[in-house]
Amino acid sequence: MASQQRQLHHLRFKQPVTWKAGRQIPLNELLKRLTALSQELQEVEQEEFAKETLSATAKELVSPQLLAHKDRGVRAYAAHCLVDVLRLFAPDAPYTPAELKEIYSLFINTIIHSLSDANHPYNSQHLYIINSLAEVKSIVLLADVPGATPLITQLFRECFDILATSGHDIGRHVEYNLSSILNCMVEESEMLPPEAVDMILAQFLHADPNVRNTSTKGKKVVALLSASDGQHKIPKPLPPSYGVAKNLCNSCVKQMARYISQYFGNVIIDASNLNAHNDEDDGTGSVSDEDMKQLRRAHRLLRELWRACPGVLQNVIPQIEAELSAENEQIRMLSTQAVGDLVAGIGAGGDVSPPSFNPCSYPLPATSIQDESRASGSIPHSFSQTHSTTFQLFLGRRNDKSHYIRGAWAQCVGRILATSAGEIGLERHTEETLVSSLSHMMNDSDERVRVAAVQAVELLSVSQIGRTMGPQGGVDTDGSLLHNLAERARDKKATVRSAAIMFLARAWASALADIVSGDEKIKELLGSAPSKVLNAYYINDRETNHVITQAVFEYLCPLGYPALKSKDKAPVNGDVHAHDGADAVFDADAIRTERILYLLDSLDSKARFVFFALIKQPHRLHPYLKLLLQRFEEYSGGVAKDGKNMKDVKDHLGKLIAYFAKKMPNIERAEQDLWKFAKDHDRRSYALIRFCMAHDSDYRKIHRSIKELERKMNGFPPQNAPTFETVRDVVLMSANLISNKSHVRPVIAFAQNSEHGLGAAAHELLKEISTETPDIFKSHSTELCKSLVDSAPEDADVEQSSLLDSLKACASFARKFPGELPKDRKFIQAMSQYALHGSPPVAAKHAVTIIMFSTDSKQMHAKNLAKSCLDDFQYGSSHFLTRLACLSQLMLLAAEDLEDESDSITEIAINHVLKSSQNSLTSDDKKDWTDSPDQDLQAKIWALKIIVNRLRHYNDPESVSPIAPSTYKLLNQLIAARGDLLKSSESPTPPHHRSRLHLQAAVSLLKLSSKRGFDALLAPSDFHNLCLTAQAEIPQLRIPFITKIRKLLGQDRLPSRFHIPVFLLAFEPRDDLREESATWLRARANTQRIAQERAAPSHNGTRRSSHVLEACLSRFISLLAHHPDFQTISSSDLVDMSRYFTFYLSCIATPQNLGLIFHVAQRVKSVADNLAETWEDDLDPSQRLYILSDLAQAVIRRWEEIKGWRLEAPTGRVSMPAGIFKTLPNSTTAREIATRNFLPSDVEEGIEGVVKEALGKGKKRKSDEGEKQAKKRAPPTKTKAVSRAPKRAKTPEEDEEEQGSDESAREWGSSKKRKREGKEKDETGSERRKSSRAGGRKSYKEDESEDEAEMMEWEDSSGGGVKLDEREIEQVDDAAESEGGDAEEEGESRDEQEDEQVDEKQDEKRDEKQSDADEELSDVPDNLSEHDMDIGEANNQEGKEEEEISAPESTVNAKTKGRKGKTKAAPKPSPKIGTRAAPKQAPRAGTRSSARRAKR
Repeated sequence: MASQQRQLHHLRFKQPVTWKAGRQIPLNELLKRLTALSQELQEVEQEEFAKETLSATAKELVSPQLLAHKDRGVRAYAAHCLVDVLRLFAPDAPYTPAELKEIYSLFINTIIHSLSDANHPYNSQHLYIINSLAEVKSIVLLADVPGATPLITQLFRECFDILATSGHDIGRHVEYNLSSILNCMVEESEMLPPEAVDMILAQFLHADPNVRNTSTKGKKVVALLSASDGQHKIPKPLPPSYGVAKNLCNSCVKQMARYISQYFGNVIIDASNLNAHNDEDDGTGSVSDEDMKQLRRAHRLLRELWRACPGVLQNVIPQIEAELSAENEQIRMLSTQAVGDLVAGIGAGGDVSPPSFNPCSYPLPATSIQDESRASGSIPHSFSQTHSTTFQLFLGRRNDKSHYIRGAWAQCVGRILATSAGEIGLERHTEETLVSSLSHMMNDSDERVRVAAVQAVELLSVSQIGRTMGPQGGVDTDGSLLHNLAERARDKKATVRSAAIMFLARAWASALADIVSGDEKIKELLGSAPSKVLNAYYINDRETNHVITQAVFEYLCPLGYPALKSKDKAPVNGDVHAHDGADAVFDADAIRTERILYLLDSLDSKARFVFFALIKQPHRLHPYLKLLLQRFEEYSGGVAKDGKNMKDVKDHLGKLIAYFAKKMPNIERAEQDLWKFAKDHDRRSYALIRFCMAHDSDYRKIHRSIKELERKMNGFPPQNAPTFETVRDVVLMSANLISNKSHVRPVIAFAQNSEHGLGAAAHELLKEISTETPDIFKSHSTELCKSLVDSAPEDADVEQSSLLDSLKACASFARKFPGELPKDRKFIQAMSQYALHGSPPVAAKHAVTIIMFSTDSKQMHAKNLAKSCLDDFQYGSSHFLTRLACLSQLMLLAAEDLEDESDSITEIAINHVLKSSQNSLTSDDKKDWTDSPDQDLQAKIWALKIIVNRLRHYNDPESVSPIAPSTYKLLNQLIAARGDLLKSSESPTPPHHRSRLHLQAAVSLLKLSSKRGFDALLAPSDFHNLCLTAQAEIPQLRIPFITKIRKLLGQDRLPSRFHIPVFLLAFEPRDDLREESATWLRARANTQRIAQERAAPSHNGTRRSSHVLEACLSRFISLLAHHPDFQTISSSDLVDMSRYFTFYLSCIATPQNLGLIFHVAQRVKSVADNLAETWEDDLDPSQRLYILSDLAQAVIRRWEEIKGWRLEAPTGRVSMPAGIFKTLPNSTTAREIATRNFLPSDVEEGIEGVVKEALGKGKKRKSDEGEKQAKKRAPPTKTKAVSRAPKRAKTPEEDEEEQGSDESAREWGSSKKRKREGKEKDETGSERRKSSRAGGRKSYKEDESEDEAEMMEWEDSSGGGVKLDEREIEQVDDAAESEGGDAEEEGESRDEQEDEQVDEKQDEKRDEKQSDADEELSDVPDNLSEHDMDIGEANNQEGKEEEEISAPESTVNAKTKGRKGKTKAAPKPSPKIGTRAAPKQAPRAGTRSSARRAKR
């Protein structure tokens, strides 16, 4: 025992450290004693020390004299000694609980609190103390001290304050020791204070950038849990407190899981209890704002806990699972978003940002490089596998009744796919489920869900899109997610359209590098995305057009591309960019041109129309913008100069500002901005805009001008500064950014070099530039001509298709600037070689055009070429097709110079070509159509063109009166015979020849009718045959025919009656053609209404009436009366015929013009048919007219009732066209016709169904959630002009007569059907046509019809007859006595029109010529946009060219007032003038009969 005591260390320090009252130890002495004691205790190990020698000193150390000493050194050394005492006496401390409480209060409030100051003079003592507490774990004694809860809370607060505020400056050893101390407390404490748990959890919210960056002194650390939502902060490195809290949760999983479960349970239960309480009180089921804030913070915390320490959430996930099924919408929303982020591995940091991408960067970054720039974190476990039940419930939220939750779910899916489920990945079937669900959400009934679905896909990079959505297919694959997204570019809601358009443009720009490198998978997915963007232009919406322009110049053809300075060097693609060699010079213009060509190459035909329309737009806007700048200068900021009237200047400026503002999405804001721009009166800005619109400005100059303009406008005073976006939009519309002089040379180089596969696109762009902007092309024409001379053909038969577009571009330039082309002999000889030996033959056409416009000796060269073509002409010889093409163009451009040779040329065309029977029918010739016509067919087409072009050369019909009848007879015979020229059984014309010749004849008649005065040569009956081409069985025949009509009508080059073939598309089996034509008709009608409003008033103050499309109804009824499908007057046939009228009304009718349309339909019963045709059903043509007139009126009335409109009395008077109608013999006949209803009694019910189907009323569509439902319309008040009288009882004679008529009609119809049975197509053809009648599928494309509420049903008690009152009968008598008056007026009108004719250039030249100021985007086929009409565009005046015939006015405005006396029975049909059997027609698609056959 003695030896053992000798080995233990006895305390050598014997001095007191406390004092009695009044005898205080001096401070220096006290510090010296405490220092000595601390050093001795620090050096002694626990096992080597005699504890009893320290007992007295240990008691002195807890004296308040030391623990509460005012000197920090004394407190520091006292704490240093106390921590060693606790170490030496462990595990039994020599202190009472009260003393321990004071000791730990010193440790926590003084020592740990001072750790944040690394420069503290006693910092070494502080570090030793916390190191001892961590290693010896003496901190656990605090857990056993009664009433120590505040101290424990203070311990956590002080530790986390230091770790959070001092950051990484405190050192890793301090962080480690504090972490060990807190970890020990969590493990040893039976129950941590709730405040301590809150502090631990609050550290995880440091990852949330929305949390305020507040100072966390004292109690502020808990403020992280109660911080209000703020703006996003720039992410900063996480403080050490985050790592400490994470270590606590991962090392004490069991304890922390219990605490965290209690925390979430309290938050969720509080919100649920309050929700239930509100349910019982007021039924609102809402949660207070404060509780929702707490709930949101809890769910943000949940996200971060899953990333950092998922083990502690084992008891929390079931609570979140219950939230997914909660009744409260807000709680379901939060839980859905939370679970989605858990699956995606997204913490409290929030959203996944879209992939960063600079569309102007060059070289184009590949998708793999783009993915590397995206930072994302990983999670330790897959949520979908760990908590599969909760994940399945999450999947069920895609069908939630709330559109908010469906939208949130869609965005969650986007984040899951973008992060690959926290970089863990998803199982294949799970990924397919998510993609499929997201695809269905693209067609959701609510627009906000559709927008959310588009935004979800925006989060994915191109490579992620290819990996996740590639198996479904690309934007062209029906049913795929990308296809559904692309369809949203034509959504009925502007917000959805804008989101889809910008995504498609951005995705294509991101994928361009892979598309250029030949990645077929990416090209299949996104290659046609630009087409979907530009096709949205056909919606005719200002905002959409603005978004498309923004997408083009921001992503597809960005202004700053390529983003490298010209002095830099960069990798190039091909010889086009630079010279050969490794040190190739960077050519920005060539690189930019290549991108434009790749864009053009990716566009379909419709999108190319839009793209070229954007190219044409600056050229057409230049006059207006030039005038606007001139008005700005005259306005001079509001101070008139040079004695000008300020009011006049302001009025003129206001009109121009209004014109440009109408092209902007926000008209009012655009007007305000342009007025501010005018008031600022910055002349430098005017000069910059002029630089942008100048033809001689290169791309670099335009781009710099736009950037300088932006800088200048941003420097304007804020109170007067206009929005730069408005001025920029005006500049972008007017600047030559695509068809720029800098791009012409690279385009020519690409056209001559097909290495990159862009030759065809380059040729097309070159042709467009030379045609629409020849001023830009002028400086490069010499280079193009030189290349054509070098490639001139010899006598050998060599195909030169690659030069065809160059020839066409040169020909277009020759029409505009004939003096700019070379006139030397070498060039003319080269063009002559093309004209005589060019291949394909169409090259000769362009070569002749160049010669005729560029040479001064036009007659000499024309005769030389004609002589070369005529000499030894032999059908089938070498280059005989080229000779025919050359003669065809010579006839168009130089027919007067070739009068002596004209007969010989015509003889070759007719006798040597058209009448030759070179063709022999083979198995290959049994096809109805071929895209590669053989030589025989090409020869016949060129021969037809020779004959027709001879007429087209002349402007005066009198000049061609000797030859015109035979030409028209030939063309009409071709159309009547469906293209059969010879009608020989020995050598029949092959079917594909007939189809091509039929189309060529129809197009030729259209071209002839487009010349003023020539339309009169086309008889009404021949016009009806021509119209039936629109219903030809072969789509390749009817589609070009309709397209040509729409183009010529869009250019105002055809009379108004040529709208009629477009109305025949009611039964068109191809949905795209029918819908496009309907959209085009609506645009025409809208243009007509706008032009009517703009028309200047006449001398009497009224506006000239020009209701062209409304007046066409009379011609349409006449055509249908002679239509082969109008076989019987049975109810079923008439109901089918009513579909023509519903199609007409869906395109033309508005609440304002419906009364006028009804007026025109009534007027048809005031005239008689004048085509002298009868049919086998004992009905004269006039009676057919009256049946269809009553049918049209019935359809219009039903349309009015279902739409909830009200017929308005028409203003003005619509005359009936002469030629197809004639006046009635007397007033008695007029009265009898007007009062008789020619419709069978059971037609009304069938009409109602057809009208409902046309209006989409057959099936109710679920209205968009959250939108206001349309109010139910009250039954319209029937006006006197259109109301119907009750049906009168039929006399026995009438009843017997009607029954006999019905029986004969049915018998005749049956015989006709039997005759047609042999010509019906097989079942395959019928099934193909059946698509024209199918319609149950709904989409969210732009819908032209109104989104109406459910109509109110009511029974129509009125009959079908129309009665007249006494006053109207007198009007009938007076009108009948003055028959023929209008015919005289019509003759005078025709004479005036002929007097107004002027000598014009050749019609082909007018085809290509476009007005600089009077044409805009509306001239593109399909009339892209009404908003792009010129400010001075005149209304369509085709109605003036029609002959008119008077009619009894009373029959038009027949009212429903009752008439006293008996009504006379309808007279029997008048004796027939002549009869003819209905012609046997070839099968036609898109007709009522074809649709009926498809049904069978």
